This record gives sequence, structure tokens and C-alpha cells, in this order.
Amino acid sequence: PNGYGGNPAPAPPRAAGSGIHMDEQVAAGWPTLLRSIAKLPKKRFDVAALLRSSSDRRIVGEALVVKFPHRSHGERLQGELDDPRIRIAVDEAIKQAYPGVSGLRVELDGGAAAPTNRSAGPASHLVRAAINLGGQMTGEYTEDEGPDPWEENGR
Repeated sequence: PNGYGGNPAPAPPRAAGSGIHMDEQVAAGWPTLLRSIAKLPKKRFDVAALLRSSSDRRIVGEALVVKFPHRSHGERLQGELDDPRIRIAVDEAIKQAYPGVSGLRVELDGGAAAPTNRSAGPASHLVRAAINLGGQMTGEYTEDEGPDPWEENGR
């Protein structure tokens, strides 16, 4: 009882002995999903290990949403999922573990989606190397908003 004549709302399910939030449907299929994904070839990182490092796992609509407390883990998983072969295999494993769920969405604990591709912004090792060799940044563009490469002078 909560002192107001009712019972407190149940807490979201957690994985045994951890601070990980999972709804019941996710908890039921999680071992199956991890076993299927553990067999996948990896580009750089182990997808199953990255999924295990997530802090929140829920099914929202038709997607399995995994949240990460550390940006680097979310970016690493997204980097693996950018490989079409890995993305297709992960989506198939999700469909087997969770009928009716068709994909995976990666988010950071703050609610932001993990970046889907890496930019060549100032944090990029290529840009830093060019600057160290005397290069200068004249502007920063994403793939969607950059200058027309076919236009003279690039602007």
C-alpha cells in the first residue's frame, strides 16, 4: 500500500541483478535474440555484446528500441548496422525472437537517436590530420545540405 488506499504501480521489469529496464515481451525473447546474433560475422564490434550493454530495451510500435548510457556504444552498434548484411541478419533475428517486430532502433539514454553515419566534421580524424598538415576548414556540410559539387566554385 502507498498510504492512499491503493497499491503502488509496479516497476518496469529489470534483468536479474542489473539496472536494465526491459518490458516483459522483450525479456521473453532476449536470450533467443542474443543467441541468434552471437553467430553473426562482425565488421568491427560484436553486435550481441553491444546489445547486452544497452540500458533500456522496449518494443515501440514495430521496432525494438535499445537505449545506451554511453554514446560510443550506440555509435558502435549503429556503425555495425550500417553494413547491409549485418542489418538484414539482425532484422531477421529480431523477427524470429519477436513476431510482429520488424526492426531495431538505437537511441541514447537522453532520447536522441544515435547518428546513422559519421560526418567529416572537426571531430573526424581525417579533418584533424588535414588541419595538422596546414589545412583550413572553410565550411562544414552534411551530405544532405552540402554545396552542389557540379556547381562552379562549389557554392
